[in-house]
Amino acid sequence: RHSLAREMMLQAEAIATNSTISSIRVDTNNDNTAMLNLLKSLNYTYCGIVSYGERGTREAFEKEWKNL
Repeated sequence: RHSLAREMMLQAEAIATNSTISSIRVDTNNDNTAMLNLLKSLNYTYCGIVSYGERGTREAFEKEWKNL
């Protein structure tokens, strides 16, 4: 169901963890249940609401890790 999106997120995380990047942030619509469920399953932390002015609001998530 989410295999392509999951694979893309995992690839982004792999690239980030193999570099100096220590976190990934994602904003999504509050009605995008597929993405909200994916982020939860990948252990992203809810950060709050982001305002895009006339374009509305998004829910913000972040995943952090320590690079060696």
